Amino acid sequence: MPLSLPLSIAVGAILFAGLIAIAAVAFAVLITLGALVLAGICVTIAGLYIGFTLIFSNLFVGMAYLGFALIGIGLTLLLAPFTYQTTLFFVHATSNFSRYLYNKVTRNKHLSAEGGSQS
Repeated sequence: MPLSLPLSIAVGAILFAGLIAIAAVAFAVLITLGALVLAGICVTIAGLYIGFTLIFSNLFVGMAYLGFALIGIGLTLLLAPFTYQTTLFFVHATSNFSRYLYNKVTRNKHLSAEGGSQS
């Protein structure tokens, strides 16, 4: 049993914990962006409904609500590509980091099995 085995286990556990932490933060950001988009859509739909019902009783207030709803639709259309690109970025970053860790661990195993140096 090599003396570096406990150290290797500790380093592996730390790397795995780092991967889990990065994935958790990426997942939290994605959920937050999704919740913001969903809330914006709900507020926009509510603004359209209130605007259409108020436009017959109080014209200017109804037009204000409809204007805010149209601003919400515009912001949703503007932020949709940003949300999509952010999602892709976090998925790729997490994937690349896990691939990096896997290659780092397996490369060292292959080198030590072949008897080569680990530099």
